[in-house]
Amino acid sequence: MKRVAEPHQRRDVYKRQGFLSGTDANGKKLEFSPSGLPIMAGETRKITLDIQQLENSPLPIIKYPITIRGNLEWDNKSIPYEQEFAL
Repeated sequence: MKRVAEPHQRRDVYKRQGFLSGTDANGKKLEFSPSGLPIMAGETRKITLDIQQLENSPLPIIKYPITIRGNLEWDNKSIPYEQEFAL
């Protein structure tokens, strides 16, 4: 299972890009990317963040809370993103 967080965002865009950096409570560094599923204009839904890792690697053990930050990019635009997730 790659899904670790589902931040709710409203975007009047078609497709997102960009990598996000995360740091868990133990200081472990992780890279995330937003789902490539398109969001149509006016649609509101959750954006799934996937951990970026080598294929067939086991999922890392994450110590919550985890802070994820970076920029979400689309259509030559960018918006800063920062969110902390806790269980």
